[in-house]
Amino acid sequence: MANIDPKTPGVYVEEISSDARPIQAVSTRTAGFVGVAPNAARAVNKAVAVNQWSEFLRDFASDETGDRKKFTSTHLSQAVFGFFLNGGERCIVVNIGTSGTIQNGLDVLEKIDGVAIVTAPGYITPEAYSAIREHCDKMRERVGILDGPENMDDDVMFQLSGESVATLGNWTMPEPSDLGQLTLYVPWIQVSNPERNSDKTLETMFVPPSGHIAGIWARSDATRGVHKAPANEIVNGALGLARQIT
Repeated sequence: MANIDPKTPGVYVEEISSDARPIQAVSTRTAGFVGVAPNAARAVNKAVAVNQWSEFLRDFASDETGDRKKFTSTHLSQAVFGFFLNGGERCIVVNIGTSGTIQNGLDVLEKIDGVAIVTAPGYITPEAYSAIREHCDKMRERVGILDGPENMDDDVMFQLSGESVATLGNWTMPEPSDLGQLTLYVPWIQVSNPERNSDKTLETMFVPPSGHIAGIWARSDATRGVHKAPANEIVNGALGLARQIT
């Protein structure tokens, strides 16, 4: 290509690089899961990207030889299974092991870009609720999904409806996020065990709803957009509820 002398008469177009970046859509579909994996010794306090259920089984529910028989289901594995079953496509999993804390896992997630949904399946203590709320308020672009208690008696129902004191039994209503970064879901749902026994018998159990809900959020955002509230959606894999709410 011939060189053009800009000193000669004529019109010249020159492309100048700029530090400004074009506006691009940011994914709201990546979930961050914190909890104890079936193999609690695998990848402790490390952020591991998981794009399908088989990857989770390989990374967190088997030993070095690939054997899964000696590992049992956990709230974390149940949630990740529900996430993919309901349309989730990508998540970040942090296994905190048997001696770790939710805060340990959230500290790891804080360093990961692109996470939009955060949950610690089955953790219903005030400390866990506060840790997730503070994490999401600090990160600002993340929303936390909290699980309510598994055993929802009438006193808990009154508390959820605002007709009772803040503390009942062993469960305390979570404090709201000042920035609106927190949600609470009840009741627990009945599902088939995603990690069946070696004889393939069907086992059902009640699990925290957060993983299934995170999948529904991801599915709704992918198919309808973030402007559509993920309400009145089908919960894939749900066989029943721990309590009927009318």
